[in-house]
Amino acid sequence: MALVSSRCGAGGHSLCSRQALETNKVNGRSGSTVIVGGALWSSIGKSCTGAACFVPSAVCVRRGRFVCHGNAWVLRRDQKGGPRGVCLHGDKHTRARNVEIAALNRKDLDACGSGVAEGLFDKFLEYAVRAVEQRADISPLPCQGEFQNMVAADGQSVVKNVAFESTKFRLFRCATINGGDNMQVLNVAICARPEYDLPIFCADFFSTARMNIVVLDLNPLYNTEQRPEYKEKYYSRILPLGNKYAELLPWGDKLTAESIQFFSPIVLWTRPASREEIQETVFRAFKDYLDAWLDMADKANPSNDAYEIAENQESHHRYLMWRATKDPGRYLLMRLFGEPLCERYITEFLFNGVNTLGTKTFLDYFPEYRGVDGSIIKQRSVVGKAYAERPWNKDGTFAPMLHEV
Repeated sequence: MALVSSRCGAGGHSLCSRQALETNKVNGRSGSTVIVGGALWSSIGKSCTGAACFVPSAVCVRRGRFVCHGNAWVLRRDQKGGPRGVCLHGDKHTRARNVEIAALNRKDLDACGSGVAEGLFDKFLEYAVRAVEQRADISPLPCQGEFQNMVAADGQSVVKNVAFESTKFRLFRCATINGGDNMQVLNVAICARPEYDLPIFCADFFSTARMNIVVLDLNPLYNTEQRPEYKEKYYSRILPLGNKYAELLPWGDKLTAESIQFFSPIVLWTRPASREEIQETVFRAFKDYLDAWLDMADKANPSNDAYEIAENQESHHRYLMWRATKDPGRYLLMRLFGEPLCERYITEFLFNGVNTLGTKTFLDYFPEYRGVDGSIIKQRSVVGKAYAERPWNKDGTFAPMLHEV
């Protein structure tokens, strides 16, 4: 399965299939594109020779945005002139990180790749990377290599992915899909290492010409009703923040009874009336929730208790198993990329860790989803009940009213 459209020449660019690209060699010629270590790479300048002159292929690279100048990556602002803009010096890890962050700059995302204009969620992505980088010494994760930039089979929807780690974060990853006016998607997650019982930062935003869906939360590792000490530790101080935005962004109708176990008393599940509301109110909430999570992370101390660490890791694995299996975005990704690439993107990037953090299966965690033939029941709800109204009071107490799905 190609990472880009298998049709060569789409949009005036040579977007050839992965199979064809794998036959090429790293030759240093300007405009060359190859597969190295399973990832799509592009050459970035006539003066470069060898593998050192290739960078993980951002869509912008095909437009000549990056050039190689001495031992530094240079972000070219003027394609007609010589190397201009910001020189990114340092060791290879620093250069790689700086190139990625430079590539996220919204000024350099317009007119990239397929010609899709600036995305609705580009500023969310930029803010997330910069905010986290200011608080932690992040390094790029290998899992982003193959998936860093993809173009869907329609030749139009551009997918950008970045993933990092730090001493406290096992995974900080961001994904956007820019399909123009028809579709805009943002997905951000931060998972701490198992030495910490920190909640999981989660932002899932979806926008089309007809509807907008926003889910923003600090997903608890443990049920906050069964473990009130966990709720007190992480949510008592930020309940006013959640209540503030719950009034500005009202509950978005029915949420299945099975899904609610993964949300906290401050979850925002809403359907904004317009993209302007997303750019304003939702963006403010996104920044405030991310800053609140980073404040928690700053104060968090690692556990030395082997049982607690194992319990945290299993909670992460259970969460990832649910998301990887039941996430509603699966059907969209399958339509964009086909099943083989969709599965690898879900398990290796979006929910990285689902195959490595534990050995239990989905049905081990959620036996109620076992069908009569032993397979997983496909529908998201087996209870057939949902929450049509916000199930938490302002003091964070769970007081639900169940309705038929």
